[in-house]
Amino acid sequence: MSAVSSLEDVYGIGEVRAARLRDHGLGSVEEVANAPIDGLADLLDGVGRQRARRVRSSARRIAAEEGGGKGGAPRERPGTRSSGEAATGGYVTTRRVAAADAVVVVPGRAFLTRAGGTDHPEPWRHALASVPGDGFLGSDPADGTVVWCPPERTAAAAPGLYEALADAEDDSRSGDGSFLTGVLRPGTLIPGDVVGDLYERRPELEAELDAVLRNGTVLRRGESFDLGEPAEAELLASAGTYLPGDRVLPEGAGFDAGATVPGAELPRRASFLSPGVVAVPGRRALGSLAADAGDGTAPGLLRSGGVLLPADAVRER
Repeated sequence: MSAVSSLEDVYGIGEVRAARLRDHGLGSVEEVANAPIDGLADLLDGVGRQRARRVRSSARRIAAEEGGGKGGAPRERPGTRSSGEAATGGYVTTRRVAAADAVVVVPGRAFLTRAGGTDHPEPWRHALASVPGDGFLGSDPADGTVVWCPPERTAAAAPGLYEALADAEDDSRSGDGSFLTGVLRPGTLIPGDVVGDLYERRPELEAELDAVLRNGTVLRRGESFDLGEPAEAELLASAGTYLPGDRVLPEGAGFDAGATVPGAELPRRASFLSPGVVAVPGRRALGSLAADAGDGTAPGLLRSGGVLLPADAVRER
């Protein structure tokens, strides 16, 4: 296999389909490996979900092989585990990592503990759930919604939009996404109400907005989901949900400086998370915290998820 595979190396992708994927912003094997199944099925001339899964699985295998087994495989949705879950993770903390410096991540389905509701209302009010950008299309922008897209893709796929957002980008970095600052890749953050406004005011940018959303990730506040609505619950169940560490972990909890932590560095371009961020499996994080997790919210959420530590807080052992 060549050093960098092309889309045509993926199962079921010929020249015509590869061209279509590139036209819609999926220009690499890795991007196909991380594409949402429904969106991929639509782009592949309406093939079924099962066929789309086979395409994505093929792309993931290729990406993993090219990654050499370290950081090259696409990131699974938070809370799910691949065969690499048991990775020993030779990482050591370089400083004390307080709860406020960490991000707790759990699968969205962990919050759907009863029909139409959640048993974790307090953390839920502070959560941000990540869903594929194209899930924003056709929906009403909710307060606190933020769209994240790599700036190089914004500039390439949407030059008019990039220019329109240039002056507002600094403002968009403040607010609801702030607790992710330590683990978030640099990118173009667009408030949801700005996206909605642009659709109304600048119809000539509609195609560019669609392209950005298909290449981006929407971060929605937990309270913006209607858990009693089946479609919303299904969307949430497939989402990754991020919470401020100090809203979940017990007071005083943290990782001491010099502590060995099990974990794995996340793939470089697989998500909106910064390279070097280390994910500690939740079940093992409980044993590494320098405080008793007790019987509160933390154990239940951590056992189904994990903790993200900033890149500047850990090193390989």
